[in-house]
Amino acid sequence: MNPIVLNLLLILGAIIIGYLIGSIPSGVVIGKVFYGKDPRDYGSHNSGGTNCGRVFGKKAGYSVIILDMLKTGITFWLVWGIVIPTGLFNLSELWFAGAIIPWAGVLFTVIGHCWSIFLKGFKGGKAVSCFAGSLASTSWLSFGIGLAVFFSIFLPKKIMSIASMLTAIIMTVFQWVMAILIQVLGGSGNMAILNYTFGHFSSIYFFGWWAAIVTTVMAVILIIRHSQNIARLRAGEEKPLSWTPKN
Repeated sequence: MNPIVLNLLLILGAIIIGYLIGSIPSGVVIGKVFYGKDPRDYGSHNSGGTNCGRVFGKKAGYSVIILDMLKTGITFWLVWGIVIPTGLFNLSELWFAGAIIPWAGVLFTVIGHCWSIFLKGFKGGKAVSCFAGSLASTSWLSFGIGLAVFFSIFLPKKIMSIASMLTAIIMTVFQWVMAILIQVLGGSGNMAILNYTFGHFSSIYFFGWWAAIVTTVMAVILIIRHSQNIARLRAGEEKPLSWTPKN
């Protein structure tokens, strides 16, 4: 098969997998199955974890956040497991040794989460949990730094939108720094220990240019999805996160 055609088919497959996984409306499913309600009918009318926690309580909120984080993690490792360890991609090592393929899946997982094919009007979440999941599931270093950054911003005033957007921006800068280091130092050795394969596979799949590019696009989507929050912040009307202790 023509190498370029093979690459495009693998990317297309990753896009389809990612979009379908991302489109699974965790908040709507949990709301309807366990509470008999649609979270989009209440609060901010969003199906994400923040609104689910506000409407149904902490347990529901945390559950939705975890499930939405798992979306990008599952997509990345599923696609990575199909094309990298199996040797499938050895048929055509183009475009940064195949790093574009799992990250294309991750990007479309976020797109599916925000504009779900399973929901009327293609509506969905704001990409926060999926963004977090994409970094937390690819590198223990990203996970640790992301947590530290988020809670250092969130805890003083507990305004979720500010913490989410600033963390996305800071972690995007981090991804670009890592991409430059990978370029300078190479994708193996000490750098490779920073991901969950602990050096058994090149870091170029977990950091690198495609990781930085996709993270940037995800951050832009996240900020755009928070346009109403930004308007409330400017008006001084954005409220701190408050979840009821419901079951």
